[in-house]
Amino acid sequence: MDANYYKKYEPLFGAWYITKQIGEGSYGRVYIIERHELGQTYRSALKAITVPGSQDEIKSAMSDGMTREDVTGYYKNVANNIISEFILMSKLKGNSHIVSYEDHIIIEHEDDIGWDILIRMELLTPLIELTAQSQMKESEVIKLGVDLCKALELCRRYDIIHRDIKPENIFISANGDYKIGDFGVAKTIEKTKMGLSRKGTYLYMAPEIYSSRPYGPTVDIYSLGIVMYKLLNENRLPFLPEYPKPIAPVDKEEALYKRLKGMDIPEPKNGSRRLSRIVLKACAYKPEDRYSSAEEMRRDLENMLYGAADSEESDLDKSVNPKSKSALRQKAVAVMSAAVLIAGIAAAALIPGEITDITGIDNSEEIYIGETLSPEYQIKPARFADEKLLFESGDNDIFTVDQNGSITANEPGSSTLEISAGDYSRQISVTVVPKVTEITGVKDSVKLAAGSSRSLSPKLSPEKFADEQIRYSVKDKSVATVSSKGKIKGKKSGKTKLTISAGGCSRVITVTVYNKVSENKTESSETNTYVPTPAAGGNSSNNSSNGNSNSNSNNSNGNGYFSNGDDEYF
Repeated sequence: MDANYYKKYEPLFGAWYITKQIGEGSYGRVYIIERHELGQTYRSALKAITVPGSQDEIKSAMSDGMTREDVTGYYKNVANNIISEFILMSKLKGNSHIVSYEDHIIIEHEDDIGWDILIRMELLTPLIELTAQSQMKESEVIKLGVDLCKALELCRRYDIIHRDIKPENIFISANGDYKIGDFGVAKTIEKTKMGLSRKGTYLYMAPEIYSSRPYGPTVDIYSLGIVMYKLLNENRLPFLPEYPKPIAPVDKEEALYKRLKGMDIPEPKNGSRRLSRIVLKACAYKPEDRYSSAEEMRRDLENMLYGAADSEESDLDKSVNPKSKSALRQKAVAVMSAAVLIAGIAAAALIPGEITDITGIDNSEEIYIGETLSPEYQIKPARFADEKLLFESGDNDIFTVDQNGSITANEPGSSTLEISAGDYSRQISVTVVPKVTEITGVKDSVKLAAGSSRSLSPKLSPEKFADEQIRYSVKDKSVATVSSKGKIKGKKSGKTKLTISAGGCSRVITVTVYNKVSENKTESSETNTYVPTPAAGGNSSNNSSNGNSNSNSNNSNGNGYFSNGDDEYF
């Protein structure tokens, strides 16, 4: 959605107007907003998110067999997950090292499924914008580490793990304070004990998260260490080719593989030895080898920033630009890099090839809703058989996958299963289909008198699923109710929708309830139909007509007896 779409809500928060877009991500766009008061102009940032992103998403979901009610529930859950970010940010509001959340608006669409979510936050400069323009000084890198450690200390007091510390989520205020933003994938510690969700950004992710092992607050210390390493390493992550060599996709894959497998990270190319030791400790592969807390790391950084000068290098304000380094330092780094390279080549020579395939499952699988598929996975070549397999569902609402790779179908739809081992990964298309494709044996509309009842006898197709459990529900229980056996009871005059569902298939019918006429009713034991009172202006002679003919004639004349229109189901 562009700015014009959200301008319809102006003035936002009573006084704010959108001026221009400054950013865009997977979950929305960011705009500068302004308000004017007594000749002064005030600016804030607006994060605007629309769920779902388009009505095409809804059409696609419904074409896959989801009901409108299912789609609404799904996207409502997405919106609630986004709102959880507000809750976290409101807890942390007022801290100088957390992006300040100011206010939010949630607007539900009137005619379609969806919500517009508008979040007002303080206007800051992204770190990536600063680093794109110039190299950071070592003192600035230390200051960044100190500020972000303070932010993580606050998170720890609220039992919050951010899980996505990266340059894109770090911002700088006008007075030079560094701040953490975007808590969209943050999670409380209590939930990590069971969930082990692998959210975050792989480039800065702690190994234990990637491997779906239990983790704690030190994963944020690890990610912060990787960020600082990059700033001290000419903007390159560990194990990547040295600047100015170009970086190929295979270089990124190999670097990620080495880091997540626990290879010793070399010292960053620039920065003092003392700072390098702090950064490498933060990036330790084993959680127990890292700083036990952000406070502990902050103290070491503050000792560098405010304490005694480093005996090796006392000038903290030197640039991390390699041109400022001494020839001796450059030579030492070159020797170290050569040694690392030789060691890497030697290690690679000992590795007998690479994983080439993971078999046991087709490229596309179709599973009936409610069923579980348990493939017998095999890693090729066989010498890698002991390599740990990791599984991840693209959409847990559609299907879930356990640590053994067993897939359980939850609701109709299609998503992707990612299977990985080592640096090899494979994607499988998983489609969940309903068992029942058609529900017959009932008409599209049912009529009965208030106080009376009638039973439904639906039939399920195909026949092999005829024994599937049938569920019934009505929208307006004040008009009619339905039992678990499909017996409808009329409560009061009106119309409502009744849903029949079984095996992932559903059908909606209309239930019309009308009032009995005690003095003029003619009840048929076969049809259980009553003659209603004519609408105002109707032919009074109809009251004395035969019950069946009267019912037929009145159902064909504009629904005079049931003047209320058909309610929309969803």
